[in-house]
Amino acid sequence: MGSIKVLINEKQIEKRTEELAKQIYEDYKDKDFTALCALNGAMFFATELLKKIPLNIPIELIRPKSYIATETSGDVAYDNRFNPDLKDKNILVIEDVIDSGYTINSLVSKIKNAGANDVKVCVMLDKFEKREIPYDVDYTGFKIEDKFVIGYGLDYNENYRNLPYIAYVDGDIYVEKDYTNIKTKD
Repeated sequence: MGSIKVLINEKQIEKRTEELAKQIYEDYKDKDFTALCALNGAMFFATELLKKIPLNIPIELIRPKSYIATETSGDVAYDNRFNPDLKDKNILVIEDVIDSGYTINSLVSKIKNAGANDVKVCVMLDKFEKREIPYDVDYTGFKIEDKFVIGYGLDYNENYRNLPYIAYVDGDIYVEKDYTNIKTKD
């Protein structure tokens, strides 16, 4: 029988988010920027991060999708309901995880092609060992090993996003309705 194991707890997330917010504030205190939250995975991280930056920050949403179950497909699709005007703006992309690099590379290219002045990336988790397309992230929450992670916005087939910590699954995962009794099956 497998199990769910906490990788990064709530206190660690809060502390690192505060540190990132201070760094972003120092970099942007003298210029305007728009936060672009990559849905759905980055919504928890973006919310907590932006609450800690004492600046007026317009927020836009975009929804790239490249995962099927636990694997990245390598192809990035965008939900056309989220098509913000980014022309002549400084953009801070807030993303949940960067691994292969395909999604962030596609997203940054899309933003630049939309006419943005400047694009920086803040990512909660960096699976640097899995990188296939080189990409240097401007602000990184945590560097982690190549494990499939859930919680704090990260999901398994749209489940487990609302866990208040980041966990990994040791064994095969299946969805349980009551998250207080999360189990995995061998």
